[in-house]
Amino acid sequence: MQLLLRFILEATGEKASEKSIEDEFELVSNQEAAHPAKFYKEFTQLVLSDHEINQLLDMRLDKFESKLRMDFPKYDDYPEDAKLGLIDMAFNLGNKRLVKKFSTFTNAARKSDWLTCANECRRKQVQESRNDMVRSLFLNCAS
Repeated sequence: MQLLLRFILEATGEKASEKSIEDEFELVSNQEAAHPAKFYKEFTQLVLSDHEINQLLDMRLDKFESKLRMDFPKYDDYPEDAKLGLIDMAFNLGNKRLVKKFSTFTNAARKSDWLTCANECRRKQVQESRNDMVRSLFLNCAS
């Protein structure tokens, strides 16, 4: 399924042409990789409206939650903080990678063992503050 995003020119709010979207994609793609998003800001003139961003986020979250329900049959009964922690991990890793690469975590979550989840949720490729936040979510459920 192709998703059409409605980019606009940040300076004017006018709708971006297909060519300007392709050109900007090419420009950003040719920059050095693996920087935070703000690094690429100087190379962009196009943005998405808050409404467009929220729609995209809602669609992605719905997709992740649908897959989490398949991987964790009791997902709907989990505490809200556990759901948030799982969503964060799935959003970062992808559902398949979460289940395959974090097997101890996955088995603990299926048993609602939130303390083990808190101890097994650390990811190497995210900021320590984000890891701490997700760990806290699971610890909230363990008490």
